[in-house]
Amino acid sequence: MSKAATSDVPSISKTRLIRMLLGGPKGIVKFNALREQYPKWSPDLREADFVQADLSGVNLSSADLQRANLSDANLSDANLAGADFSDANLYKAKLSDACLAGAVFINAELSSAELSGADMSGANMFEARFVGAVLVHVNLSGANLAWAVFANANLHCANLQGAQTQAVNWWCADIYGAKGLRRTTVELVLATFRDSVEFAD
Repeated sequence: MSKAATSDVPSISKTRLIRMLLGGPKGIVKFNALREQYPKWSPDLREADFVQADLSGVNLSSADLQRANLSDANLSDANLAGADFSDANLYKAKLSDACLAGAVFINAELSSAELSGADMSGANMFEARFVGAVLVHVNLSGANLAWAVFANANLHCANLQGAQTQAVNWWCADIYGAKGLRRTTVELVLATFRDSVEFAD
């Protein structure tokens, strides 16, 4: 393989990459610098262990994080656009104000996660679990929420315009001020209703 063919990927092992990300603020700065140097690079972090790691402000856009363990990790203000979190564990993860646009969360665990202010527009959350999660002011426009579980979740003022919501479990979800939900969605009968909910139909 020619050098030109490999120029978009840095010469660094997965082990070193994980160690860098776990190296605190300095490690995050180094990693983000690598992302700027190799903008087409999609880091392979499948099955990585980031339990309780501080990854705030990291640029993991388009990264492969399938089956990764990010429980109780801090990913606030992170760029996670287009990242793949399929089957990943993000239980109690902190994702406030993170960019998750177009990210994939198929069958991911996000129960008790903090996602206030996050941009999840266009994300695929098919069969993902958000039990007890906080999604205040979250942008879920155009997202695929089919078969996802939002039981006891807080979706105050969430934007669900254009979101796919078939078979979603809204059991006791609080949707005060949410907008874009379809009035015909049967599952909403199990949600906590307030007069300020703005329906799309």
